[in-house]
Amino acid sequence: MSQVRIVTDSSAELDPSVAAELGITVVPLDICRGSDTVEDSPCFCSGDFFHQMIKNREHICVRPPASQRFETAYRRLSRETSDIVSLHLSAAMSPTVNAACQARDQLLGRVDIRVIDTRFVSHALGYIVMQTAKTAARGASLDDVVKYARDLISRTYY
Repeated sequence: MSQVRIVTDSSAELDPSVAAELGITVVPLDICRGSDTVEDSPCFCSGDFFHQMIKNREHICVRPPASQRFETAYRRLSRETSDIVSLHLSAAMSPTVNAACQARDQLLGRVDIRVIDTRFVSHALGYIVMQTAKTAARGASLDDVVKYARDLISRTYY
């Protein structure tokens, strides 16, 4: 049995070294500034970025990744595992979960992908993702990883 792999989006604000250490695949959201669109990265969480945005009176918008980005991540991971848990920011805030589900549907029958709407964003989402990845790293089954994630979500308060 292969290890369950974990996927999330960049709204989880995971430190890249933590994501690498735990084997978490992070699919970046899109950041739109004026006519430019770039993939989210840790530099967009810095104080300098927000000060510059305020100084320039810039407005930004955040868009979910295209489902093709999730599909690419899932295909890559399917070479290592048959089980993926994909944890994402609240569907009430973003259609990111829908994009992940569209990608999952393209791979039905090839890999078992469980997409979970955590109902959280930012550090709460990051915490849930990290703890779920640790459970997967201990060799838990797909069903046990999903059960753990859902239980953790139900016990997380905002």
